[in-house]
Amino acid sequence: ILLAVLTLSVGSQPITDSQRLFTMAVSRVQHLHVLAQRYFGNFENSLGSEEKRQLNKIFLQDFCNSDYIISPIDKHETQRSS
Repeated sequence: ILLAVLTLSVGSQPITDSQRLFTMAVSRVQHLHVLAQRYFGNFENSLGSEEKRQLNKIFLQDFCNSDYIISPIDKHETQRSS
């Protein structure tokens, strides 16, 4: 939703190549994150109960590192953080 709002607000201004590339990169990263979640969910569902217990010992249940990473809001903040 945020990406759509940004795209609409920038729609009235000419989009530079760097803005377009940044928007495409954000979209692709979001897509890859969703795919990774889906693949990991399928993997977890294919495990037996003992295997799930072993996996839970390695990874804390309901914990995702990306929940605690503050995402940059624009390209300048992204460049500064990298």
